[in-house]
Amino acid sequence: MVVRLSLESPELRAIAVQQLRTCARNGMPVAGYLWEYPTTPFSDVDQVISLAHDAGAELMTLWLDAEQQGVGVAELRPEVDRCHELEIPSGIYTSEGYWFTIGNPDDFGDEPLWIAHYTGQPDLESAPSFGGWKKRAGHQYRADAQIAGLTVDLNIFRSSILFV
Repeated sequence: MVVRLSLESPELRAIAVQQLRTCARNGMPVAGYLWEYPTTPFSDVDQVISLAHDAGAELMTLWLDAEQQGVGVAELRPEVDRCHELEIPSGIYTSEGYWFTIGNPDDFGDEPLWIAHYTGQPDLESAPSFGGWKKRAGHQYRADAQIAGLTVDLNIFRSSILFV
């Protein structure tokens, strides 16, 4: 399961803690994603790792979500480096469209890529290559699926990369 690890509000933080506890209680592997903002300090990496730990969950991967205007290499680099320092596998979640708005940098070609590319097809190979990435670790192929009355995103991952 991939949990949004949000520090933006007490409500979103509580949802993250509930999801993390449910995963931990049921022995489910869990990854998290941290929504990046231009003002996100790299200490947020420490905070979301602590949030997971306090909920009894161990993050297998921390995805850094790059899709907000103003988030580029300068904002992502300290967080990727901090994940490496803490020996937490990390990856980048973004879309081709967003990545091109920041100049299509290839600085993170060695990090796993989880791409938002809405084809409706669960296929890792159909998503475009860009930014120095040769392979996609994950593909969010649908953002509007209805499951049990809820609207959810659908993703496919290489299992060996989702939980590095």
